[in-house]
Amino acid sequence: SFAVWGLMGGVMGGVFGSHNNDFMMHPRWEYMSTRQQMWLSWVQMRGQAKSMAKNFGFVGLIYSGVECIVEKERAAQDLYNPLLAGCASGALLGASGGPATAVTGCAGFAGFSVAIDWYMYHSEDDH
Repeated sequence: SFAVWGLMGGVMGGVFGSHNNDFMMHPRWEYMSTRQQMWLSWVQMRGQAKSMAKNFGFVGLIYSGVECIVEKERAAQDLYNPLLAGCASGALLGASGGPATAVTGCAGFAGFSVAIDWYMYHSEDDH
């Protein structure tokens, strides 16, 4: 399942990246034809989408892999799993920035993971 989450993260990153392009203005933009402007915009958007797809895919792989290990070791399915998996994933992703970044990543990722799982759990109860 963690490969699927990695793939889904990559797709989501590609979509976000294609809509999150800041279109850097070329110095001679006003002298380019419409076709040249569109091509340059496409190249910039494609690069941004590819970069974000890699990042989201990597985060999806790490989180889902850690969550799978946590669920298997705990043999339970509750809100502690996303808490532990989010903390471990956030700490792993922030480790290169030092201890403070790892702790911040742990807290942020754990909080977000628990909030999403809590919302998904409660939205299932409404149906």
